[in-house]
Amino acid sequence: MSEDHQIVSQARGEPLPEGSTGVRVRVQLSGCPSPRWSRDLAARLSGELVGHAAVGHLRLNVNDLVNSLNSVKVVRCDEVQLRIAGLSLAGWNVAASAMLAIYAAVAARL
Repeated sequence: MSEDHQIVSQARGEPLPEGSTGVRVRVQLSGCPSPRWSRDLAARLSGELVGHAAVGHLRLNVNDLVNSLNSVKVVRCDEVQLRIAGLSLAGWNVAASAMLAIYAAVAARL
């Protein structure tokens, strides 16, 4: 399942505080992106901005960057990725643990 975010206002650049080199780009989105999505956006923005002497003159289309991130498939941790005989891998883990616990209890009585 991929995340889908839209830009809801103009992107703006701000200089970093005194003593730092670079620029901070602020983009307001329609939702709250996951940390992974945010890191991907930051990496793509950095890739576009690195090596340009005057960032203020750079023509950067943030909409294209956001659209390219919206097309990335993100593997969700809260959805079952694989089922075997109707059980997820977590279900098989519970079944195997229960069988081993029963085996250990029986072996302890002998």
